[in-house]
Amino acid sequence: MVFAGGIFPPQKAATLDDGFRVSGRWSFASGCTGAELIGVGILPDDGSARPLPRIAVLPADRFTIDPGVE
Repeated sequence: MVFAGGIFPPQKAATLDDGFRVSGRWSFASGCTGAELIGVGILPDDGSARPLPRIAVLPADRFTIDPGVE
């Protein structure tokens, strides 16, 4: 299993009954193009003044990877 993570900056995640809806842009994650799982930093939108940052881990095929600008 190959894992990559881009946790900063954490992005807001909508709180659902069964988890979170995750979307946003994260910085470079080394190995992301060959990873099977990718972790990203999220801030749950749970109504609190200071939400606790978390990491959402999802299958890599749920992400779009932007190769960046050369």
